[in-house]
Amino acid sequence: MKRTLVIGNGFDLDAGMKTSYSDFARSEFWPFSDAKQYEGFDTLAYVLNEKSNLNTWFDVEETMFEYARKDNVGLTLSGDAIQRQDEKNLDILKSKLLMYLRDQQDDLEPKPDSTAIKVLNDFLSEDGEKRIYSFNYTDLSWIAQRNDLYFGDKSLLTYMHGSVDLRHIILGVGDKRDLKDDYFFFYKISSPYYRFNRMIPDLQQSDEIIIFGHSLGINDYPYFMPFFYQQSDFKRYSDTGRKKITIFTYSESSMLEIKRHLRDLTGSELTSLYNLSDLNIFTTDGSNDYEITHFLN
Repeated sequence: MKRTLVIGNGFDLDAGMKTSYSDFARSEFWPFSDAKQYEGFDTLAYVLNEKSNLNTWFDVEETMFEYARKDNVGLTLSGDAIQRQDEKNLDILKSKLLMYLRDQQDDLEPKPDSTAIKVLNDFLSEDGEKRIYSFNYTDLSWIAQRNDLYFGDKSLLTYMHGSVDLRHIILGVGDKRDLKDDYFFFYKISSPYYRFNRMIPDLQQSDEIIIFGHSLGINDYPYFMPFFYQQSDFKRYSDTGRKKITIFTYSESSMLEIKRHLRDLTGSELTSLYNLSDLNIFTTDGSNDYEITHFLN
């Protein structure tokens, strides 16, 4: 059996780390507390700071998209000076985020009873071929070590967008979104650290897929759409076979959001995905602990 584990920020949060963008924005590492407009125009730093103050839920990457989207007329009028300033501030943002996450790792306390750690332990303990794809910047092997888990071969782990351990991160917008031409540097694919990975074929070739704490949001559609589109297609089903797909998310509301994304990822064939797969979505807020315990056993 081949198994693939995909983790997002919800994994780190469940494991006891304050790694949301909102946590970062409230910390001493946030670089834009005094950001101001430039000659009456918004800047990236100003918009990020305003958003972080207004919203309890705050997503840097989605804010970047809204700011630099193709139909933002104000950004067109603002000129090259702001574009150069934004490019510089994006580098500052990444540098400060790395520092913040490194600080969070240093202060990490073991949380062996968290669902995230239990799922990771179960995954690492199973025999057979396995791969882990992390969309987080934190060092997963360090999190495992702090919780007395034997991680083993690090080559089974791929960081999709860099990590604290690698000392670089990729922060930006997915290339399915339409940005202004001058803001190509906002795309994740523009990073010099962007590398080929085998996530898409590994998902397609796996017998079991576990997704923990990833929203399946639109900025990451390119990574998930080939798999879910294929897995919900009756005509291609004989090529892939029935797969066990388990998704862990926090609450009923985040479950609904994931189902909305799954509908998009399957080309409005979510019902077919359920019929052609052993698909289960669990919440970690305590509402279905019995089902999770049954899954782990």
